[in-house]
Amino acid sequence: MKKLSPVSWDDFVKRLRELGFEGPFRGGKHPKMRKEKLTLIIPNKHEGDLGIGFLTRLLRQAGISKEEWLGKNAQSGFSIVATVMIMMILALFAAVAVSLVTTGAGIGLQEEQGDAAFYIAEGGLEKASYYIINQKDSACTADETCACDGLTGADFTNVSLGAGTFTVTSPDSDQKYITTATLNTGIDAIQTTIPVSSDPQGVYATSGRIMIDREVIEYTFLTATTFEGCKRGVAGTTAASHASGTRVGQKQCVITSTGAISTNPLVSSIQRKVSTVAELQEGWSVGAVAPLPTNHLNSIYCTDSNNCWAVGNAGIIIRWNGTSWNNVTSPTNRDLNSVFMIDTNGDGVADDGWAVGDPGGVNAQRPLTLRWNGTSWTAWDNSLLNENQTLRSVYCVATGDCWAVGDPGGAANERPFILYWNNTLLTWTRKNDGVTNENQTLNSVYCTANDDCWAVGNVSGGEVI
Repeated sequence: MKKLSPVSWDDFVKRLRELGFEGPFRGGKHPKMRKEKLTLIIPNKHEGDLGIGFLTRLLRQAGISKEEWLGKNAQSGFSIVATVMIMMILALFAAVAVSLVTTGAGIGLQEEQGDAAFYIAEGGLEKASYYIINQKDSACTADETCACDGLTGADFTNVSLGAGTFTVTSPDSDQKYITTATLNTGIDAIQTTIPVSSDPQGVYATSGRIMIDREVIEYTFLTATTFEGCKRGVAGTTAASHASGTRVGQKQCVITSTGAISTNPLVSSIQRKVSTVAELQEGWSVGAVAPLPTNHLNSIYCTDSNNCWAVGNAGIIIRWNGTSWNNVTSPTNRDLNSVFMIDTNGDGVADDGWAVGDPGGVNAQRPLTLRWNGTSWTAWDNSLLNENQTLRSVYCVATGDCWAVGDPGGAANERPFILYWNNTLLTWTRKNDGVTNENQTLNSVYCTANDDCWAVGNVSGGEVI
């Protein structure tokens, strides 16, 4: 009679498919396979071969007998083996029979404790994931990657949980903080194969998530030229088209948690391992700048991962080109408080944009609005307004549909101070009819359409505008 034996992940999945299961399907910490109404959670591929105990538990959950798993020939020689077993049983002494009963009980206990060790390992994984997501350690303020390095010490080594312990690790080899690959052709929003200009194997994780522009993409495996089996627009992002040459970023680490129970009479320790991918924050933060001029930055906007703009005090404007930040000539020395850039043709490069800030010394810069024409910044002539007010925020729904808000003025129709870009007249105009007459500052504005915008600011009589 054939016996169960350890099996590789690939062979395990292949055999389940032969038995009518579909998948594996990604989602959550572990992949799943399905057969009719039954969903079976299986280990991740990088966790290695499945031992006999773990395999037995999974088969039980899947409703698969040992005979079904082993195939048609599992019963060959059954009669001969049965006869031999009967003879052996008749020849056994009572003491040996007692020993068999005791051993059988130990094996049953081993299976139960194997399940318990698995759930203990899951508990360690939850703690590690929570630690990374809520990393508050001041040592990590300058480099988010140290969150994975922090999975050491007494908080993550031999930690007691239930009847056992767990230990969490994230080796350097499982930590990926890279943006080396670029798209070798443009891609649309539905492609599931992502072509890149350099071999990602051995550089990026064998499976996990990547970020292109603002879209997070989940992939299942790599080839020498592609990311394969991609699920687009995950983690709350939107699937989108991306231009050739756009960088492919990955900031993640693989967390492995080992659950252990050491009270089994047959073995020194029963262990189970589970792993997950922890995705780290992807983006830019603004504040004090170095080695660029030391003026503080107040606002940032990116049209894709290779094209970002930041503005700040004393009129500073800097631009990210995919490799480095560089100063851009500014037409003002006044503080700039907000920037919004527009890519009109989908190539990732801003062709239009606005920056707003503190009012200038002449009527034309009261209020102060700067416009990017795809080549240079110019101070827009606002002589017709001649409003000596600070603008705090700007937002554009489209090239000809922009809003700006800021500090209140002296007249009713300047309280609060709201401007709209009139693309027909090519001028900023007031959009407050004077009904609200709220003498408070508006600090930010956001629009989902040209007739659906919100602005917020300082308190007025207990409410927030």
